[in-house]
Amino acid sequence: TEYHCNTLTDSNESALKLIAEVGHPMFRTGWQPPNARSFEYRIAGLREVLPVLSTIHVFHWENVSDRRPLAEGRADWQEYLGTVNETGRDADALLEFVMDDSLDQLADDAETLRDMIRAL
Repeated sequence: TEYHCNTLTDSNESALKLIAEVGHPMFRTGWQPPNARSFEYRIAGLREVLPVLSTIHVFHWENVSDRRPLAEGRADWQEYLGTVNETGRDADALLEFVMDDSLDQLADDAETLRDMIRAL
């Protein structure tokens, strides 16, 4: 599944409920920071899905229509990535929602992501 708005995993509570109901050892989910939620809510949700985490969707925006460079969200993303890293768990990091759908911005965001991963 994908941790995403308007789905069965659109909140921390609903994601945990689905994980429990599926209850299968092969079940996995992707995670991304939910819209219009605090950092504390987001990191709590990430921690809760760590046992079944497969992918992290990496992006930074103020809202859906205001995509920003990943570097502007570095502090939050260092915490998210560090949280995953602390568990020793492997998860793919997928860049998504690049500002202006720009290839140059994608390259910048990829370098920012690589820097954060190297710093772990």
